[in-house]
Amino acid sequence: MSLESVMSIHTVDIQLASHAQGSALGRITSYSTAVASAPCRVVPQSLSKQAALLKDGVRITHNVYFVEDRALTTNHRLKFTDAGGSIRFLYVQNFKDPHEMGKFYRAECEERQDIDN
Repeated sequence: MSLESVMSIHTVDIQLASHAQGSALGRITSYSTAVASAPCRVVPQSLSKQAALLKDGVRITHNVYFVEDRALTTNHRLKFTDAGGSIRFLYVQNFKDPHEMGKFYRAECEERQDIDN
C-alpha cells in the first residue's frame, strides 16, 4: 500500500475565510470553498493527547494529513463529512511538514460548531 493511498482515504473541502465589517454586530466571517474534495486522512486526536496539549493552551481535536502542500493557514477550515454523514468543521491551527521531507503534510485542527455552515 502506497503512502498516497493511505493518506487519501477521506476527502475534505478546503474553505478560506473572508472578513467583513458588520453594522452593529462587528466583524462578520464567511467561508468559500477554495478546493473541493481534497484527498486526505482525518485522524481524531486521542482524549489523553488533547488533555496534554490543553495544559499548554493548545486545543487540537484532529490531525488531517495530505500528500500535497496545501499551504493552509489559520484562515482556513476543512469541511469534512464523516462516515455517519455528519458534517464537521475543522479549523486549522497549524500546518506543517512534520519531518521536513516533503512526503506528507499535517494540519492540526480544532473542531468547532458552525451555525451558519
